Amino acid sequence: MKRVVIVAFGLLLAEQAILLKADAQTARAKRESQVTFVTAQQIDAAARAAKAKLRDGVWYSTFDNNKLFSTGVVRRTSPTFAEEHAGWTDVWYVISGEGTLVTGGSLVNPKTESPGELRGRGISGGVEHHVTPGDVITVPAGVPHWVSKISGKEIVYVMVKIAPQTSAASSAASR
Repeated sequence: MKRVVIVAFGLLLAEQAILLKADAQTARAKRESQVTFVTAQQIDAAARAAKAKLRDGVWYSTFDNNKLFSTGVVRRTSPTFAEEHAGWTDVWYVISGEGTLVTGGSLVNPKTESPGELRGRGISGGVEHHVTPGDVITVPAGVPHWVSKISGKEIVYVMVKIAPQTSAASSAASR
C-alpha cells in the first residue's frame, strides 16, 4: 500500500510539473506576441510620411500605444509650443538633425490642451540643451520642455512615452 501511495504521489508531481511547464510556455508565447519590432527603414519611412500632423511644424507617427507606454517617431521642422505632461514621462532618441531643447522652468502663458496636458508659448527660466543625433533625453512627468530652435531643416527623434506608475503598472513592469 505504501508503494502505491508513493507511485501515485510521484505521478501527481509529474503531472503538476508538466502543467506548470505548459503554463509557463503559454505565458512566454503571450509575452513574445506583444513584442513590437520596428526596423530603421520603417522608422525613416514613418518620419517622412508621419500619419498625424499635430500642428504646423510637427508630425508624429505611432508604432505602439497602450496603457503603459507609447512609442513613435516625431519630425519637427520648426519650433512650436512648449509643453508639460502631468502623467507621462518622455524619452527621446535623436535620429537626425539638431536643435535646442529647453527643459525645466515654467511655461509662458500656459493653457490646458487636454486633461493633464499643458501648452505654452515658451519656457521662462529653463535650461537649454543642444541636441544632436545619438542623444537620449528623459523628461520626467511634470517638467516643461520645448524645442525652441531647429538647426537646419528638421530634427527627427524616436519618442517613448511612459505612463505614470500605478500599482497595476508597477506590478506589470516588475515581471
